[in-house]
Amino acid sequence: MQGPDILCGLPRPHPPEVGLPTARAHPPRGAGRPHFHPSSIGPLPGGPLPGGRRFPGYPHFPGSPSTKPGVIHRLEAASLRAGPAASRVWGMNAATHTTTTRTAGTARSTQSTRDQAILVAVEDPVLHPEAMHVAAATGRAIVDTTDPVDIHRHLNKVSAVLIDAPTAAGITNDRRRDRIFLLGSDPGPPDYHTALAIRAEQALLLPAQTAELLQALGREDESAPPGRHHATVTGVLGVAGGVGVSTIAAALARIRSATHRTVLVDAVPTSGGIDLLVGAEEITGARWPDLGFTRGAVKAEDVLAALPVMDETMFILSGARSPVGDTFDLGPDEVTAALTCLTAADGELEVVVDLNPGEITREVIPLLDHLILVVPAEVRAVAAAAERLRHLRAFPVPVSVVLRHRGWSGLDVIEVERILGTPVIAELGTITRLPRAVEMHGLTGTLPRPLVTVGNAIAAEIRGRG
Repeated sequence: MQGPDILCGLPRPHPPEVGLPTARAHPPRGAGRPHFHPSSIGPLPGGPLPGGRRFPGYPHFPGSPSTKPGVIHRLEAASLRAGPAASRVWGMNAATHTTTTRTAGTARSTQSTRDQAILVAVEDPVLHPEAMHVAAATGRAIVDTTDPVDIHRHLNKVSAVLIDAPTAAGITNDRRRDRIFLLGSDPGPPDYHTALAIRAEQALLLPAQTAELLQALGREDESAPPGRHHATVTGVLGVAGGVGVSTIAAALARIRSATHRTVLVDAVPTSGGIDLLVGAEEITGARWPDLGFTRGAVKAEDVLAALPVMDETMFILSGARSPVGDTFDLGPDEVTAALTCLTAADGELEVVVDLNPGEITREVIPLLDHLILVVPAEVRAVAAAAERLRHLRAFPVPVSVVLRHRGWSGLDVIEVERILGTPVIAELGTITRLPRAVEMHGLTGTLPRPLVTVGNAIAAEIRGRG
């Protein structure tokens, strides 16, 4: 007799009876869900590059005996029941604004488009209503907080920052370099020392300089070139290894590049270079060690011009390989600086970031517009995903789940949604021929249909939450 599962009191599943298609995509929230969607990728084998492919930068990479592939498990799972999708955890609706109010000291935000919001971080009880009045007069959304953690989360996600000296004393600004306004009360004088410390654009006294502040806040709208938009940044993260996170990220980037300029960012220091995955290792262009994001201001268009590009619209920011010792170590500062740079690009730009658990991901999450969490349909993996989601909900970033079926799936989609408390937007099974194809020539040519299904589901979810 089977004992109860440790997860939410669910019984352990019975052996699977019905094979699951390689990929399915769930309809948008609130719609009835027909019989299913996404699919997944088996682990990508390592070793030298067959078919004449070589690691750029290495004069010679010796071959190794081919190994017989392991047994390919048929993707199986219990029949998946149709039913209405759960409500969104984040409560965001593309057609409405969401207003949240928290206790004193934490964020109180009125959200529409986050990159148009104004951050008001004013502790002074006399100055605070003056700052709120100015921010409201712009007609933009307002993020109102004095919590250093919340300020850090929103600092690079808003169009302008209004802050006073007491609040500024508790934060460190080593990233944002424009549109920070240090506010003080009449009669002054302005605190220029603090203004320099936080890299403020101006130090102004309210209410005497209200008109000046309003003019400065409106300057961006008047001077911005026509068609300018902030980039959309999507991260892809797995709760376990070998779930195909890099492949999903690469497939999403390829799909998005059909209609938008897209940058695929390799944010995994030990990945070996995502250019190898997409078959771009022979394309000339700058890699991470060649770009000095942390050494000063860099224009997004200059970065795009330097990167390797596939099919004219898909840019790759990848690690490098060198036969000699390399002192470059990819860290959080480089990745956050790169994303901050790319989000300032002229025109529409999609950025897809390949992530793995670690320090880089913790720093990058506040810069994301959307996070895709890839979760194997297995008991331990889903338990880990529930804990991961508990931490992720502290960030103002929507999270969507892609369910990955590899080998034997111990849980079905209904059980996973119940445990995680968030809907599954797609499911991905094992694509048996994909590992060999990637080893031979990278993820080039026509994408497998399961990857297209998953990529389209992710793109639709991002549009729906935009």
